[in-house]
Amino acid sequence: FLGDLWTRQSSPEALFTALNPTGLSPKTVSFLRKGIPPRTRVLVDPLGEHLVGIYAPLYVLPYPRGYILADLGQQQIAREGRHPVFKQNAALPERSEAESFLRRHKVDFVLAEGPFAVSLGQLAEENPDLLQVVFRDAPAKNIILRVLAPATTTPKEREG
Repeated sequence: FLGDLWTRQSSPEALFTALNPTGLSPKTVSFLRKGIPPRTRVLVDPLGEHLVGIYAPLYVLPYPRGYILADLGQQQIAREGRHPVFKQNAALPERSEAESFLRRHKVDFVLAEGPFAVSLGQLAEENPDLLQVVFRDAPAKNIILRVLAPATTTPKEREG
């Protein structure tokens, strides 16, 4: 996608239609622009092509295709199938690993599509104190989750 951006015919208006090359529906783009505050940290698939920054003034983590050195580690662990949120084969993330990652990186929202939308939607359903679905476009298989403030009790305290 990015490698040949300057050599192929482009039509910038297509970025805001269903034909955009990022895989995000127009409804998702609209929510990113209107429903998420500027300068918010949004986690995206480390191996995806989500150029969210062209739609809204958000901090995307990681930046696609490894253009930011600090993001290369995330992309590497994703290629190895070890990313704590975007698991290999879109498997359901383990709560403690995902929560640790989200807190350590100060993630405010998570944007996912396709099979990741399903697994992360399930993680939110099973852990409503950690993630909240704030946007879902089922036909496009796009989902946006809000990372909630840390619980004041430990999981053991909640069980007992």
